Amino acid sequence: MQGPHLVAVPKSTLSNWMNELNRWCPALRVIRFHGNKEERQELVDEYFTNEAAAHDGKRPTKQVLNEETGEMEDDNSDNPRAWDVCVTTYEVCNTEKKALSRFAWKYLVIDEGKSVGKIVVKLVYPCSPNFSFLPLCSPSFEE
Repeated sequence: MQGPHLVAVPKSTLSNWMNELNRWCPALRVIRFHGNKEERQELVDEYFTNEAAAHDGKRPTKQVLNEETGEMEDDNSDNPRAWDVCVTTYEVCNTEKKALSRFAWKYLVIDEGKSVGKIVVKLVYPCSPNFSFLPLCSPSFEE
């Protein structure tokens, strides 16, 4: 499913989310939005452009053959957004509000959503009123 989709996670699970998305959803183009101030600015300049934010998110009508897998996949060569899913941390969501608020997110996934979901939703909602919110919470075993 074409994005943009935002996955906000605790810093301790960022690498695991990247691994699992690449493993289970290989057709999705996933980026990791994290790092020091200079690294994040490079990512913003490369991936969070106004042209990328303006893309309609519709699936491409053309497909191309992936020579590695032998399978057909979407031809995104005309897509100004080079990614479908942005995986980042709660802290980066707060720090990089300006860059993230450019996008009309389709899905917002929050790992351990119970603890910080409202904060991230407040950040994203003003620009993406039609997004779907998927909070992922660990089960509580309290009686």
